[in-house]
Amino acid sequence: MRMCKDCKVIPSECVGTQHKLLVMDMGIKSFKAKKRNVGVSRVRWWNLTRENATKLSKRIKSEAS
Repeated sequence: MRMCKDCKVIPSECVGTQHKLLVMDMGIKSFKAKKRNVGVSRVRWWNLTRENATKLSKRIKSEAS
């Protein structure tokens, strides 16, 4: 119902015995793909194992001091 802009039936055009020709104007919205921020690194939390967690904590401590 939202996509239908204008709708009419043409009774003089006989397609079948019980069918009439339907003419409809529809508005179809297209979508844009989201652009990812280039240069922003993502955190891969699934890759954080015990070894990687200790490396990360040491790196954070060294950068904080």
